[in-house]
Amino acid sequence: MLKEVLKNYLDMMIEWHKEKYQSYPTVDVEMADEPSICFFGEIKEGGYIQWSYVEQSNLIDFDALEEEFQIHICDEVKQFYNSYFFLELYGFLDGEVIEFDPVTDDTEDIFVLSDENHPNFVRVGSYGNTPLSLCVDMESGKVYTWDYSDDTYEFEYENRYPEPELLADSLSDVLSRLSLERA
Repeated sequence: MLKEVLKNYLDMMIEWHKEKYQSYPTVDVEMADEPSICFFGEIKEGGYIQWSYVEQSNLIDFDALEEEFQIHICDEVKQFYNSYFFLELYGFLDGEVIEFDPVTDDTEDIFVLSDENHPNFVRVGSYGNTPLSLCVDMESGKVYTWDYSDDTYEFEYENRYPEPELLADSLSDVLSRLSLERA
């Protein structure tokens, strides 16, 4: 299901770009260390190139990761990383901007595990104008916003951070509610 919801949103985002800018989405070529399989066309003035999502054929071995980390990874997280490569995925949810991290042909380490209180979180992007991390609990699939980068003395010294806030029950829910215009 997530693969279909993700594809629908990527298609909608590309169509929106084509209508608004008469072009596929573009990114700075220098954003990647290696040329991406998502790039197409010629590099435009300023170093930008068009891109489109590409269905993945070289899938991540989640069985090995589950064994290594001794965790069950929910199907939605697996589908998110094993469906399509994309360079940008963004939109608005309840008036707040969401930017997903790219999933590319050189995405190697998907796990940015958090602190001991939330060891099953993986960061998938950012949320809001003062970006909070957009995280998914790998076991439950629930999506949270969380500022675990607060390095004020109080939090750093006490090794505690503000608690994550539940945003949605699933990545599918987030993607199906995203829009390209701020409400």
